[in-house]
Amino acid sequence: MANLQARLLVVDDDPLNVQILLEYLEDAGYQTVTASGGEEAWGLLERHAKDFHAVLLDRMMSGMDGMEVLYKMKSVKGMKALPVIMQTAAASPHEVREGIEAGAFYYLTKPFQKEVLLAIVQAAVSNYAHYRALREQVEQSAPPLRCMKSGHFQIRTLEEAHSLARLLSGACPNPGKVIMGLVELLMNAVEHGNLQITYHEKTRMQEEESWDQEIASRLALPENADKRVEVWFERRSEEVTITIKDQGPGFDWRRYLEMSPDLAFQTHGRGIAMARALCFDGLDYLGVGNEVVCSVFIPFPKDDESRSRSRTRTTFLVRGQDTPPKILGFPNTGLPESATVFEVGYTLVLGVDGLNLRERLFRSGSLRLRVAGLHMSELHSTNRLHNVLRPGG
Repeated sequence: MANLQARLLVVDDDPLNVQILLEYLEDAGYQTVTASGGEEAWGLLERHAKDFHAVLLDRMMSGMDGMEVLYKMKSVKGMKALPVIMQTAAASPHEVREGIEAGAFYYLTKPFQKEVLLAIVQAAVSNYAHYRALREQVEQSAPPLRCMKSGHFQIRTLEEAHSLARLLSGACPNPGKVIMGLVELLMNAVEHGNLQITYHEKTRMQEEESWDQEIASRLALPENADKRVEVWFERRSEEVTITIKDQGPGFDWRRYLEMSPDLAFQTHGRGIAMARALCFDGLDYLGVGNEVVCSVFIPFPKDDESRSRSRTRTTFLVRGQDTPPKILGFPNTGLPESATVFEVGYTLVLGVDGLNLRERLFRSGSLRLRVAGLHMSELHSTNRLHNVLRPGG
């Protein structure tokens, strides 16, 4: 997207910071709208969220602060994907992680460096423009594949990755949400899996604007001629699962699944975390990391209230181990009777009846579960979650 088409909401109660930001951003061709506090920003977002391509949000403000604005944004369906670039003078890992868990995937540290500012803004705007374009494509021309029960596919190129993502997302509930995650995972399988482009190599290629040429060059190498990404689609009674497996050596997926604070200041590396948070109801990496399973819940019929109540959309990430979990119970925690609490290592895992927790627990090293009665805005970290949910606590 050309900068002249991108409109940014700049939220800061410090006039000097606003002046610096506007100078840098408007010189780069961005349209800007300003808000001097959280209340004003929220009013603008309620009325005009669809007009913005990113929000530069100061964390520390009087009245409604940046975190409160962020929580409000991410609780509204139409604002969940709108990128938030959090500005902070205190970039402690704890505060950055808190912002990430609330939905801020981009960070800037004050005082601003012009080159870093523009690189982060460009990354956020470009990613969001790509997502909106994909969503519009699949919503306008989603193929009638809701009756497809299963399928097996193979792809080799990025063009094929985009085509398959459009096809499979059209077979899922809420295809406009799912397609962004599928594109991310399929492209990763081609680029980083089969072609073995590393994170640092991608950083250099982006700086040199040689990404497309490098992809074409590596695809033409004899050792990559027969490499394929395999994709399996399966529709079950309660969910759709899509398994993606590449022929690469794998990678340390844990760093990217949870989004470490250092990645929030980079121009790339957040796609998997964003896919997990925004696109799927479950995302599990298997083995060395060259295979990923993503799942999308199939909505229950409106008249099936008992089942609908047992499966909510509140989420958090935990890690599993291979040892059998110890059932603790949950007195005085306020959890519904349908929830079961397990202690796995030093992490509490919650499971809801009907989701086959034990099978999923042993199938992967990470889980993304839905639990009634808990809200991420109230539980900002797994440590705090552990304290809240300890039996009798």
